[in-house]
Amino acid sequence: MQDQSPGGVYYAVLESDDRAIYLHLVGLDGTKLPTRSLWVRNLQPAPVAFENGWQSAGRGPILPFDFCRTPAGLPPLDDADLNLLWFPEGDAVALRDGDELLAVIPPWAGLDDCPGYARDCTARSPVAWPLGGTVDNPIRQQVEEVFTFWRSWETSDPWPGFQQKLMGAYQASFGEPTQYYAADGGNWPPRFITQHETEQGTVLCTGGMSIRPQPRVVTFYEDPSTVRRIELAIALTPDLSTDISHLLTGLGALTRFPWATWSWLASGHTLQANGVPVGPSGQPFDCYVIHHAPPGITLPTMPQYADEPVHLLWLIPITNAERSLAQHAGTEELMERLFQSNPSPYHSDRETLD
Repeated sequence: MQDQSPGGVYYAVLESDDRAIYLHLVGLDGTKLPTRSLWVRNLQPAPVAFENGWQSAGRGPILPFDFCRTPAGLPPLDDADLNLLWFPEGDAVALRDGDELLAVIPPWAGLDDCPGYARDCTARSPVAWPLGGTVDNPIRQQVEEVFTFWRSWETSDPWPGFQQKLMGAYQASFGEPTQYYAADGGNWPPRFITQHETEQGTVLCTGGMSIRPQPRVVTFYEDPSTVRRIELAIALTPDLSTDISHLLTGLGALTRFPWATWSWLASGHTLQANGVPVGPSGQPFDCYVIHHAPPGITLPTMPQYADEPVHLLWLIPITNAERSLAQHAGTEELMERLFQSNPSPYHSDRETLD
């Protein structure tokens, strides 16, 4: 049994031999992502201890007696009754037998030696931790929330309502959009880019990225809600707004970036830019620095999604030299110098900072 995450970089593999069943998360070819493996059940009687050298044996061990709910072993699973439930982040998955939850590889698998959670495990081991009961169980509750999320897309269409909320927030700050571009290529989740013309220039805003939480943030932030759901915006002065076709392509690619690269975007990050228009000076701006609240612009009041805040992050074009400055002196110093010379997110043709 095998399935690829929706728009992500992992696929899940359920592996069974005559000894045990394991659930693996494997990075797509070329990603060099770590493989994460979780014991699901024994198919043979449990041994007294882990076999010697199991870490280098090339296959998962049979779980020893002291860690098993059913030491005598269990029968093979019937593929017809199994289903894999992907977390929207695309880097975590749950295995269910009908409605029964068997195993979960969560987004934080690998931290603190946690391989994931299995129903038939009774004590922490190197290959599985106990899933636990059904009462006041945060792991089971999170899986139920994931199930509810996907069910909302199967039984109804939450997109039109959320789409209108996003566009309403942008319109309130930047006026009616002059252009609307589909940015999803017909793939889930739906995404768009709106173009707005203001007195200062052109503003481009994404919509739909925030449907999916960004991957990995739960392992790096005490309060992941500050970065889990994002949209992006970029502003240009009128002299740079005459041909933005390449910029739109680059921005459309960024709406997939966190999930396609198993990373996340947040204020203070720098990244490669594609398609930023070049002005009369010929100075290219091949990078971005991200800012959550730049000066000189009315910031939209963003709607929530799934009862979580959505954050609009601004892409500020910078040169390669300025990116090097940010890496050595910090992005705060770079942004302070940028906004001293131009207290606005509207990108203009300018010289690079020394």
